[in-house]
Amino acid sequence: MYYHLNPWLVISHLLLSLLVLGLGVLVLVEGSRLVRGGAASLPAFARAGGVALLVASGVLVVSGTLATAAGKYPGSSGDTRVHRLGSFQPSVALHVRAVAAFGIVFLVLAAWTWRNRERFPWLLRGCGLLLAILLGQMAIGEIQYRTYSDVPWWLVLVHVTVAAALFAWTVGVVARLWRPISPGRT
Repeated sequence: MYYHLNPWLVISHLLLSLLVLGLGVLVLVEGSRLVRGGAASLPAFARAGGVALLVASGVLVVSGTLATAAGKYPGSSGDTRVHRLGSFQPSVALHVRAVAAFGIVFLVLAAWTWRNRERFPWLLRGCGLLLAILLGQMAIGEIQYRTYSDVPWWLVLVHVTVAAALFAWTVGVVARLWRPISPGRT
């Protein structure tokens, strides 16, 4: 608690960590592509949808950090007071809108994927797992919101961990939209 959980330090640490995680995923995808071989580019619509999904994912993560920074940190009870950024309810409302935007972009990409499942079976599997991670994260977030008065520290840890998985998987799916791996070797 040397810096007293300064929200700017916590936010920048998390976002920098996610940036490094995303770069690691890109290295993994590109390494797999170099070993297994590349494939023809996907249609422009799918690649544009991927960019929109990645942007929506970034907004989702940033709005989540702002909602956390505006709320009550689980370790701030008792004598320890942690400086907050903004107001909790408006921050949560922004985060819910970011979830909705991510969901809409994801559903458009998933619908396109379903129509093209014969050509891109790997993308259907990727979207399926992304949906599972998203639904799990939403359930965890809802539990966290409903236990706001006494949020257990481990629930926050699980929420952040699943958020990192959601972001990393999104980066991986989008990277493969732009840099597909040879068919038959998914």
